[in-house]
Amino acid sequence: GPSPDLQILTFVSLNVDGVNSKKECVKHIMEKLKPDFIGLQETWLYHHEQKVAEEINEKYAAFSKSVDQGLMFPIPMLSKGHGGVSVLWPTSSHNPITLSDGSNRIVVIQENDLVVVNVYMPCRGSYKNCDYQEVLDELHEICQKYGSHFLIVMGDLNVDIHKQSDTRAR
Repeated sequence: GPSPDLQILTFVSLNVDGVNSKKECVKHIMEKLKPDFIGLQETWLYHHEQKVAEEINEKYAAFSKSVDQGLMFPIPMLSKGHGGVSVLWPTSSHNPITLSDGSNRIVVIQENDLVVVNVYMPCRGSYKNCDYQEVLDELHEICQKYGSHFLIVMGDLNVDIHKQSDTRAR
């Protein structure tokens, strides 16, 4: 049988396409599935709005990054932000530390030997391929750095596994 110290964890990853309009849906998933960790992508929150992720459910804490994270000069405010990632966890059963690894497209948390990475990769069609490669390189560095841990990578990779590249066009 399974080891007595074996713990089963539940992970959920959602591209919310704007968390403000999906709060009730995310809260419903939290209440029904009771996940240990939830990764949200495309939260569309600015840095000053990141508390919105924690307000979805008072039983969950969150670590978020936004498109304007760490910028010296604020970007012009649009009607809504774009991009953005968060990881949420129930405060009753988890107390991870937040890590500074990755750009504004990646959040990383650690609890004991578990490292959880949530990523929102650039779309290949709307961004240069070098942007995609840069974030892929960041992910690779994080995986190398925490390779001795139990490592969970979740998120929106913006890849269509059914689409074949046309090598004749090259």
